[in-house]
Amino acid sequence: MEKVYYYPPASKGGYSNPYSINFKKALSEFYEVLDSENKPSSMLSFSFLLNSVKANLYIINWLESVCFLRFSLIQYFFARLGLLIIKLRKKKIVWIFHNIHPHQGSNKYSKKIQKILFDQSSLIISHSIDAANYAKEHTKTKVLYACHPIQPIKLAEKFIPQYKNIDIFIWGSIQPYKGIVEFITLPFVRNSDLNVLIIGKCENQKLSKQITENLQENIIFENRQADFSEIKAYCETSSYVVFPYIGTSVSSSGALIDTIAFKGTPVGPSKGAFKDLEQDGMCIVYHNDEELKNILLSKKLIDRHRIHEFILQNSWNAFVKKFFINL
Repeated sequence: MEKVYYYPPASKGGYSNPYSINFKKALSEFYEVLDSENKPSSMLSFSFLLNSVKANLYIINWLESVCFLRFSLIQYFFARLGLLIIKLRKKKIVWIFHNIHPHQGSNKYSKKIQKILFDQSSLIISHSIDAANYAKEHTKTKVLYACHPIQPIKLAEKFIPQYKNIDIFIWGSIQPYKGIVEFITLPFVRNSDLNVLIIGKCENQKLSKQITENLQENIIFENRQADFSEIKAYCETSSYVVFPYIGTSVSSSGALIDTIAFKGTPVGPSKGAFKDLEQDGMCIVYHNDEELKNILLSKKLIDRHRIHEFILQNSWNAFVKKFFINL
């Protein structure tokens, strides 16, 4: 079998979400996957460099974000050197173009890595049509749109929700681009009787403080990572699972896909994957705060009977087959 290397490897604490684990497992049906044991790496770009001489195919995610990691300039150098070695070896790259710009921002180093990947990749895949269209404007390489794959999540234990009658549930890692402070300070949220529950780990102390300072009786924030059984329970029992994302980096969202798998009713901005999945009847979108207000004060629903078919059509194996036949 052809050898494939998947970037990024697991970090010291392991993979922070199941995307990479599911991806590598699906790849193993077609390829010999290097680092299939998901051994933790102390420096992601150095692992990339070491493996640049070992595989025939490279699956690359978020490499441009090494510029924002610890020892950023060294990491950038290792990433550039690894890409050069792959080019000299004439091996193929499949670049999963997740975000138009890294969530951390954009600088001359991240832009350079993106430019190299636009030029050097054999195939570029995006999980949103917006990002795919952006990529097509910056490359001569073939670009494919593929919905973010869904992995059905089977849970052994059923979680009994502590909070009842939740209207709006927000979950996942808490970062500035997710617009949570902006959402909970909206007048209609503060002046309504909508019950808002936010559960997610926030490493940014300034952001955590801003959220905490704007809590009130109908807005609850728990700064912690919840397990899937709890998330599933609140997705099912809440009226809406809201993604009040802001900024220009928004493209795809793993939390959005998991919310659909958990049979929640997601609401998000009319951009990126949110807009794409609205076309499939899997998401409700808004263009401005007034539209968001009207949605949350109404009782719109998605057709949950279509979720099973949607999951089958967008499995991990179907996703890997899509680029396997396009290489």
